[in-house]
Amino acid sequence: MLPLGIITASTVLQFCAAYIAFRLIWTTRRWKAWLLISTALLLMGIRRAIDLIGNLQGPYYPVRLDLAELVSLIISAFMVVGVVMIGKHFATAKRLEQALRTAQDDLEQKVQDRTRELSTAKDFAEAANACKSNFLAKVSHELRTPLNAIIGFSDTMRQHVFGPLGNDKYEGYIDNIYESGCHLLGLINDILDLSMIEGGKIELDEDPVDLVKLIETAITMARPFAEKYRVILSSDVPLETSALFGDERRLKQALLNLLTNAIKFTPSGGSVRTIVTVEANGGLTISVQDTGVGIAHKDIGLALSSFGQIKSAKNLKDRENQGVGLGLAICNQLIRLHGGAMAIKSDVGLGTTVSMRFPPRRVIKNEP
Repeated sequence: MLPLGIITASTVLQFCAAYIAFRLIWTTRRWKAWLLISTALLLMGIRRAIDLIGNLQGPYYPVRLDLAELVSLIISAFMVVGVVMIGKHFATAKRLEQALRTAQDDLEQKVQDRTRELSTAKDFAEAANACKSNFLAKVSHELRTPLNAIIGFSDTMRQHVFGPLGNDKYEGYIDNIYESGCHLLGLINDILDLSMIEGGKIELDEDPVDLVKLIETAITMARPFAEKYRVILSSDVPLETSALFGDERRLKQALLNLLTNAIKFTPSGGSVRTIVTVEANGGLTISVQDTGVGIAHKDIGLALSSFGQIKSAKNLKDRENQGVGLGLAICNQLIRLHGGAMAIKSDVGLGTTVSMRFPPRRVIKNEP
């Protein structure tokens, strides 16, 4: 027999258990099982409530404790204990979710702050680069005007256009003035070209270019420099070589830079060879191969950088001060403007091969 207090406790427990089971329907995937359990517990709770109301309104009558009642009472007790544990779990999950949201907000704020800093630094660097380019362009322009006058007048005096100078020593002085002026003008032109390339102010004047003629012209222009240091120039260019669609003046400038650079680092008696090859994919490569001192692998990046200079061998010390390290950098940029790439293969003491590779879209095949 069950006392009235136990009946009341059992009723409350069963209703609580039914409520908990109904809540778990929305928080778990096994909703069918919880729906069945919650319905059974609700019916048991209603039955127990009817018994409780009957005892409160009339004379007390005992309720037998059968097996079903015992099982429902035990389940109700476990369900109430379960709701406490689930509540703690949900509270812990809520705290963790809040901590995760706070950490995510902090991370997003840090990313935004860092992005803002990088954007500011990028804008500052671009502004500084633009100022540098503008400064170099203006200075180069101001220097080239008087230099052209110096070169022109000194060349007029060298050729005795208005008669002899009157003293043999003047001949050497005038030659030095003319050569120094040309050298300085070349450096200024390189600096101006680099600043214009970096500033995106160079536009290619593109037309079909005869590679055979282009290479012959570049070799002819480089020959006096090669003869001065007794370096042999040669070429391997098939007569049926395809034409190239590009800026002839800029391509000639790039090739001439490679030739003069190869001569500079090739000892007397060495050779510099220009080779043209057609790639399997339809692209075209112009290579300048020398038998010079070579470049260490760790110095190739320095050679391609602006104002990067590599120390010459002892027997080439007289050529170290020629240029400021812009030749390869300008050549690399000019090839990139044509959609190509430049590659350097070198070993110390075995020479260097610098290749200008052009994509197939730049190659104009000769008609049969």
